[in-house]
Amino acid sequence: MVEVKEDEFIMADDARMRDLSDCIKRSGLSVYQIANGCRIAWKTVKKAVNCCPVHSSTESRIRLFIERNKNGNS
Repeated sequence: MVEVKEDEFIMADDARMRDLSDCIKRSGLSVYQIANGCRIAWKTVKKAVNCCPVHSSTESRIRLFIERNKNGNS
């Protein structure tokens, strides 16, 4: 069995958080639009933009909302 080293996990998690942040920034939607559309606090979306960890269900909710509202059409 191959173990995942802690530094590998940290690098992978950082990459995932950067990807979510980039996804939000590229969406053309404001933090407030995403928060309202996802029914979450705008501060939570702001955390995601700043590459801070959010719950996996919150990340999924944000990504789904952005996918459904591409090009800023909300």
